[in-house]
Amino acid sequence: MGAGWGNAVLAGLRSLVVVVALAVIGLGAFVEYMMHDIDVRGEGLLDIVPMNEDRKEAWRAFFDALVNSQIRIWIAIAAGSFTFLAVLMVFLSYKIERFKMSRYVTIPLEFLSMLAMTAAFVGPLTLAIKMMPVCANLPTSTSRDLTTFSMVCPLTTAYTVAGGVGSFLLAITSLAALISACSQARNQKVCSFEPTASTLGMTHGYQAVIPPQSRSTIPTLYDPRKPEPGSDDKSPRGSEEVGLAVSGEEMGMAVARRDSGLSTKSGDSAGAAEISGPLGLEKPEVVAQMRPARPWSEMPKRG
Repeated sequence: MGAGWGNAVLAGLRSLVVVVALAVIGLGAFVEYMMHDIDVRGEGLLDIVPMNEDRKEAWRAFFDALVNSQIRIWIAIAAGSFTFLAVLMVFLSYKIERFKMSRYVTIPLEFLSMLAMTAAFVGPLTLAIKMMPVCANLPTSTSRDLTTFSMVCPLTTAYTVAGGVGSFLLAITSLAALISACSQARNQKVCSFEPTASTLGMTHGYQAVIPPQSRSTIPTLYDPRKPEPGSDDKSPRGSEEVGLAVSGEEMGMAVARRDSGLSTKSGDSAGAAEISGPLGLEKPEVVAQMRPARPWSEMPKRG
């Protein structure tokens, strides 16, 4: 909220500076027009208007003081024009995104505008100081033209006040913009926690690579010789496991054949009338051929 009010106040001050700069340009143009008119028609009017020599000398001193001070007014007009354009650009930069400029441009522009408005203040001020004793001794006249010429005295005072107000407002806006820029730079420096490329060990030839995707099923026991799921099994370990699987399958088929043979022989012996011994007994050589070798059960027993 505070920053919003501060920006609104600065925008209002800048818009007021634009108006003051226009007033400086307008007053300067009018004073310059009066000076040119005095330079062209001043002596002729003094010859036409009836008055004594003392009054004519006072008017001639007034005319000479104005005509010899035209350079001050031209400087004030140029300074006011520059201030108007610069402050208008800064105002539009803060208000319209299309005219956005960096603060490294707007802050120097505001300081240059302050210096230009100071020049627009000093020029009329020196003219007003110069014209003050002349205007104090200026006699009144019944001539309308001479009365119009005498309006330059209050105009120079108004010109000086406008330049001073503009300089004061620009000093406020320039210092406020500078303080705001310094505060933003300090906050960005303090709150920047992003690591740089040099901190991460990234050299000039570093290129980002896509990390490998993780396996969908993670085995409980890690076996470095076991291939990943979905890869071609070309290792000796893979062939060994295939061989074990085939041997197990053959062993199961042999057990199934033995069971089926035993059941068949049991059925045949059950149909016989006279049985004098155990059912399904075979010689050890035949049994050894029917079932796979079991070394743990056929080991020689210790005496």
